[in-house]
Amino acid sequence: MRVLALATVALLTACGPSARQSTVWDKPGMTRAGWDYDNASCNVEAAQRIPPAYAPVAQPAPQTTINVLTPRPGVRFADGSDLAASMPPMDRNASVRQDAYRVCMMQRGYRIVSRG
Repeated sequence: MRVLALATVALLTACGPSARQSTVWDKPGMTRAGWDYDNASCNVEAAQRIPPAYAPVAQPAPQTTINVLTPRPGVRFADGSDLAASMPPMDRNASVRQDAYRVCMMQRGYRIVSRG
């Protein structure tokens, strides 16, 4: 029974999406110039509607622990460089802005398709 389960997992893995598969925007009759214009316009529209909201870097707690996902001021690498200073600020609106971009592109007739 265990061999059958492993064979099923192997078969499903082999039939799944390949590592080289990608997703792209597609629109019937799309030209490169049209794509460039729509892509830029939707990026600008999304950025104007949903501006960045950078999260402030929290101050270290009395007992500082290293958390790579939310670096704190004063936490240093072995070479002495500041961990927080090496990380770009986190934009809390990035995912909402990406959603606005997707909506804009879909309103212009684009759809996301898998290629590979």
